[in-house]
Amino acid sequence: MASRIRESFFNPSSVPVAFQPSRVAGKQRFRLAFVGRISQEKGLAEFIELAESVNFHRIDVLGVYGDGPDRRAMEQRFASLIERGKLVFFGRLPQEELFARMRRFADAVVVPSLGAENAPLVIIEAAMLGLPALVHDGGSMATTADAVGNKIKFRSEPQSLELALDRLAIHLADKGRSYSLAEYLPEHYQQRLVEIMELGEHAGTAPSRRTDEAVC
Repeated sequence: MASRIRESFFNPSSVPVAFQPSRVAGKQRFRLAFVGRISQEKGLAEFIELAESVNFHRIDVLGVYGDGPDRRAMEQRFASLIERGKLVFFGRLPQEELFARMRRFADAVVVPSLGAENAPLVIIEAAMLGLPALVHDGGSMATTADAVGNKIKFRSEPQSLELALDRLAIHLADKGRSYSLAEYLPEHYQQRLVEIMELGEHAGTAPSRRTDEAVC
């Protein structure tokens, strides 16, 4: 009996080309970008409150790219931060425009999701744009793409966020900063798909396929 072949591989990043990370030397405060659905499980409101609790330590401005059911309530709730220019809602943008704007605006992205997220590709897309990611330390999301090298984790505690932002400053100033993204490039995905399908045909059975899901 032919043995059953099981292979796993990652979905490719929507950013087709990996950009070289830029060194941010001497900068003490940073622009963070949140990208995704503005809803309770994404943890954006909780992150803003956490940032307020540390007086926006090292955070120059938080830019929000996306839309969702909680946007209007959050704009009202954090109206004073919007007036001060600490919080900006950019709305939902076409993907090509989104990536270009993120490159121009952000020093890093923040992924503050509270619930379990199955391998959010925003972490990979940030790395493809040359950006590190501040990631809430909880669930499978916290272990996603550890080998890429762009993640800085924080817990929902003021001291933890301050330490994470201090680590971000050190990370951004590193002249040798680079990210390992070969497995997420579209050409790698295409090559592995062909290889796996050929193996499945030789074994007389179709391979099972497990991929990372994009959760934005």
